[in-house]
Amino acid sequence: MRIPTICTPLLFALTITLSVNSFTPAHAQDMAPSLNLKTAQTIRDGCLTYAKANNLSMAIAIYDAHGQLKTFTRMDGTSLGTAKAAHWKALSAATYQYTTAQTAQWNVPTAPDIATSRGGIPIKTNDGKALGGIGVSGAASSIDELCAHAGLKAADKLLGAENNTDDASTKSIED
Repeated sequence: MRIPTICTPLLFALTITLSVNSFTPAHAQDMAPSLNLKTAQTIRDGCLTYAKANNLSMAIAIYDAHGQLKTFTRMDGTSLGTAKAAHWKALSAATYQYTTAQTAQWNVPTAPDIATSRGGIPIKTNDGKALGGIGVSGAASSIDELCAHAGLKAADKLLGAENNTDDASTKSIED
């Protein structure tokens, strides 16, 4: 059977149209922001700067919103227990998207990955979308929290001011 000459271009056009449409991605979901390594490292480095300026030996952990470790630093002289506490605080902040000072008030210490000591802060975009959490340990928990705020302050240009509403990052231990 021979296809008439006029039908050949129409069949070709139909085949191309169906092929192109079958490879076009669906846009049924919006892309969520994620914490990239550069931002995580900037936050970590801000904490390290604060710790060095205040003669502290800290452990700093940063997790993304999916509970995956993005970066971790244990300064010289910091114990294994302190390092584990930093992970605990960061994972709690990333999981629940509340500060660990807040989760400590909930009185549910057996909830999974919930920290009950200050020093963990959620990381958010400037419009409030969850990116992860930072956890700092090595000093009194109030100082750990100041160090975490200093890290977030260092990444203000990458995140926006949402993370630093109380300006605690400019305080030193003596304040």
